[in-house]
Amino acid sequence: MWLGDWSFAWYVQRLSDCAHPVVVHVNGSRVIAPLRDTDGKSFWERQVQLSSLGQDMVRDRADFVKLNGIDRWIGGVYNATSRHWRWDPHRYRLLPQ
Repeated sequence: MWLGDWSFAWYVQRLSDCAHPVVVHVNGSRVIAPLRDTDGKSFWERQVQLSSLGQDMVRDRADFVKLNGIDRWIGGVYNATSRHWRWDPHRYRLLPQ
């Protein structure tokens, strides 16, 4: 298995701690991953929910990259807001954007 607890927490934080969050705590606050040297128990016990943007994304009415940008390496490929890849469900392949 490639995704451990801390990696998962980091991904959730990336979806929450941005200009337009996709997931938030039920009280509306941003989700922040615990530090490695702290007790993460409270992090795992708190409930999260999709934000209104997250709900729009599930319905394919919003685009995370267009709203928040991207600047990271994924699988050996550098993705930036100005140059990234998208899955084309009609052609069944990745296409540069």
